[in-house]
Amino acid sequence: MIGYKVSIDGLRELEEDIGMAKDKTRNILKAAINNTAKDIENRMSGGAKKRYTLQGGKSAYHKANEIKKASVNKLQATIIAKSRAEDTLNFTVRPNTYIPGSVGAPDYRKARTLRGAKLTTMALRKNSSGDEYRAFVVRYPSTGHYALAERVPGSHMKSKPWKEALKSLYGTTKAKGEEIVYKQSIDKDVYSILSEQIRLQIPRFVK
Repeated sequence: MIGYKVSIDGLRELEEDIGMAKDKTRNILKAAINNTAKDIENRMSGGAKKRYTLQGGKSAYHKANEIKKASVNKLQATIIAKSRAEDTLNFTVRPNTYIPGSVGAPDYRKARTLRGAKLTTMALRKNSSGDEYRAFVVRYPSTGHYALAERVPGSHMKSKPWKEALKSLYGTTKAKGEEIVYKQSIDKDVYSILSEQIRLQIPRFVK
């Protein structure tokens, strides 16, 4: 999470510059801060879309985030980039076809999470003899959702002990890197965005 502070001196200067009561000044700052947070989150989501191949694009990242808005009494907005594991199948997987009862198509499944990266073969090496387990698309009957999965060597399914257990493969987390990868550009722009938002909000309150 990224945090920025605005000096209280800036609030006093704003009051003096426009000759306005403190309550109106705080309303200006509240609106400006919330618009700035919205702008920054929008840039973060857009940047994540350019970096990762998650289906749903920008909206998928936007839905993973939360903005806690500033209020008149608390001139602070917080952007929370929520992060959780995401099925690799929801990124770029080829082929991504589900074949009922299949433990893998003849060809290996390949996947990637980063745009511009090479597709990587999804296979788990079983032992030193070179035997490999190939990833395949599976539908879990209990939930009905689809995932890219592999068998786990030496394990057993509870419901079907004669079969080895399944392990879903997860790609990058949904919001990973937003507040890290884009921090430099955010640091560079945040105060200029806030200043511009304050300028835009003043006419709304100055009559």
